[in-house]
Amino acid sequence: KRLLWAEIMALAGSWISFQLLSWPGLPGLLGLPGDISLPAKMVVLGFIASLALFPLGPFSAWRSRCHEWEADRFASDLTGRPQDLASAMVKLSVENLSNLFPHPFYAAFYYSHPPAVERVRTLLDWSAETKKHPGN
Repeated sequence: KRLLWAEIMALAGSWISFQLLSWPGLPGLLGLPGDISLPAKMVVLGFIASLALFPLGPFSAWRSRCHEWEADRFASDLTGRPQDLASAMVKLSVENLSNLFPHPFYAAFYYSHPPAVERVRTLLDWSAETKKHPGN
Protein backbone atom coordinates (compact mmCIF):
# COMPACT_ATOMS: atom_id res chain seq x y z
CA LYS A 1 0.00 0.00 0.00
CA ARG A 2 2.79 2.44 0.90
CA LEU A 3 4.80 1.50 -2.18
CA LEU A 4 1.88 2.22 -4.48
CA TRP A 5 1.36 5.61 -2.83
CA ALA A 6 5.08 6.40 -3.08
CA GLU A 7 5.10 5.42 -6.75
CA ILE A 8 2.10 7.63 -7.51
CA MET A 9 3.72 10.56 -5.70
CA ALA A 10 7.01 10.00 -7.56
CA LEU A 11 5.23 10.00 -10.91
CA ALA A 12 3.28 13.14 -10.00
CA GLY A 13 6.46 14.86 -8.83
CA SER A 14 8.27 13.92 -12.02
CA TRP A 15 5.43 15.22 -14.17
CA ILE A 16 5.26 18.50 -12.24
CA SER A 17 9.04 18.90 -12.47
CA PHE A 18 8.97 18.30 -16.23
CA GLN A 19 6.21 20.88 -16.65
CA LEU A 20 8.10 23.45 -14.59
CA LEU A 21 11.37 22.81 -16.44
CA SER A 22 9.52 23.38 -19.73
CA TRP A 23 8.02 26.65 -18.51
CA PRO A 24 9.97 29.63 -19.93
CA GLY A 25 9.22 31.80 -16.88
CA LEU A 26 11.04 29.53 -14.38
CA PRO A 27 14.45 31.30 -14.52
CA GLY A 28 12.73 34.67 -14.22
CA LEU A 29 11.53 33.73 -10.72
CA LEU A 30 15.11 34.27 -9.58
CA GLY A 31 15.81 37.15 -11.93
CA LEU A 32 17.80 35.04 -14.39
CA PRO A 33 17.61 35.28 -18.18
CA GLY A 34 15.14 32.90 -19.82
CA ASP A 35 17.69 31.24 -22.09
CA ILE A 36 19.69 29.37 -19.43
CA SER A 37 20.65 25.72 -19.92
CA LEU A 38 18.62 22.75 -18.70
CA PRO A 39 21.10 21.93 -15.88
CA ALA A 40 20.85 25.54 -14.67
CA LYS A 41 17.04 25.32 -14.78
CA MET A 42 17.26 22.15 -12.68
CA VAL A 43 19.29 24.01 -10.06
CA VAL A 44 16.73 26.84 -10.06
CA LEU A 45 13.87 24.33 -9.74
CA GLY A 46 15.64 22.53 -6.90
CA PHE A 47 16.15 25.78 -5.01
CA ILE A 48 12.55 26.92 -5.48
CA ALA A 49 11.19 23.45 -4.61
CA SER A 50 13.21 23.34 -1.38
CA LEU A 51 11.70 26.67 -0.34
CA ALA A 52 8.18 25.66 -1.36
CA LEU A 53 8.30 22.24 0.31
CA PHE A 54 9.97 23.38 3.54
CA PRO A 55 6.64 23.82 5.37
CA LEU A 56 5.79 20.17 4.65
CA GLY A 57 8.86 19.02 6.60
CA PRO A 58 7.06 18.49 9.92
CA PHE A 59 4.34 16.40 8.27
CA SER A 60 6.90 14.26 6.46
CA ALA A 61 8.94 13.79 9.65
CA TRP A 62 5.80 12.90 11.63
CA ARG A 63 4.82 10.31 9.04
CA SER A 64 8.28 8.80 9.09
CA ARG A 65 8.23 8.63 12.90
CA CYS A 66 4.86 6.82 12.75
CA HIS A 67 6.42 4.24 10.43
CA GLU A 68 9.33 3.84 12.84
CA TRP A 69 6.95 3.20 15.74
CA GLU A 70 5.23 0.55 13.63
CA ALA A 71 8.60 -1.03 12.83
CA ASP A 72 9.60 -1.03 16.49
CA ARG A 73 6.29 -2.64 17.46
CA PHE A 74 6.65 -5.26 14.72
CA ALA A 75 10.22 -6.13 15.78
CA SER A 76 9.15 -6.23 19.41
CA ASP A 77 6.21 -8.53 18.68
CA LEU A 78 8.21 -10.71 16.30
CA THR A 79 11.03 -11.41 18.74
CA GLY A 80 9.05 -11.14 21.96
CA ARG A 81 12.08 -9.39 23.45
CA PRO A 82 11.66 -5.61 23.22
CA GLN A 83 14.32 -5.13 25.90
CA ASP A 84 16.94 -6.44 23.44
CA LEU A 85 15.93 -3.84 20.86
CA ALA A 86 16.07 -1.18 23.58
CA SER A 87 19.57 -2.33 24.53
CA ALA A 88 20.69 -2.13 20.90
CA MET A 89 19.28 1.40 20.60
CA VAL A 90 21.17 2.50 23.70
CA LYS A 91 24.42 1.14 22.23
CA LEU A 92 23.80 2.82 18.88
CA SER A 93 22.96 6.12 20.56
CA VAL A 94 26.19 6.04 22.55
CA GLU A 95 28.31 5.08 19.52
CA ASN A 96 26.69 7.70 17.28
CA LEU A 97 26.80 10.42 19.95
CA SER A 98 23.06 10.98 19.50
CA ASN A 99 21.34 13.92 21.13
CA LEU A 100 19.33 12.09 23.77
CA PHE A 101 17.20 15.08 24.73
CA PRO A 102 16.44 17.16 21.63
CA HIS A 103 14.07 20.08 21.96
CA PRO A 104 10.54 18.79 21.22
CA PHE A 105 9.93 21.38 18.48
CA TYR A 106 13.23 20.58 16.79
CA ALA A 107 12.52 16.85 16.97
CA ALA A 108 9.00 17.36 15.60
CA PHE A 109 10.28 19.40 12.68
CA TYR A 110 13.47 17.59 11.70
CA TYR A 111 13.65 14.09 13.23
CA SER A 112 12.59 11.26 10.93
CA HIS A 113 12.97 8.80 13.83
CA PRO A 114 11.58 9.19 17.35
CA PRO A 115 14.23 10.36 19.84
CA ALA A 116 16.18 7.44 21.30
CA VAL A 117 15.02 8.07 24.87
CA GLU A 118 11.35 7.89 23.82
CA ARG A 119 11.95 4.71 21.84
CA VAL A 120 13.82 3.01 24.68
CA ARG A 121 11.17 4.07 27.21
CA THR A 122 8.38 2.72 24.99
CA LEU A 123 10.24 -0.53 24.33
CA LEU A 124 10.75 -1.05 28.04
CA ASP A 125 7.03 -0.44 28.59
CA TRP A 126 6.28 -3.04 25.93
CA SER A 127 8.73 -5.38 27.64
CA ALA A 128 6.81 -4.97 30.90
CA GLU A 129 3.56 -5.75 29.04
CA THR A 130 5.13 -8.87 27.54
CA LYS A 131 6.13 -10.08 31.00
CA LYS A 132 2.61 -9.44 32.35
CA HIS A 133 0.91 -11.17 29.43
CA PRO A 134 3.25 -13.82 28.00
CA GLY A 135 2.13 -15.42 24.78
CA ASN A 136 0.33 -12.32 23.41
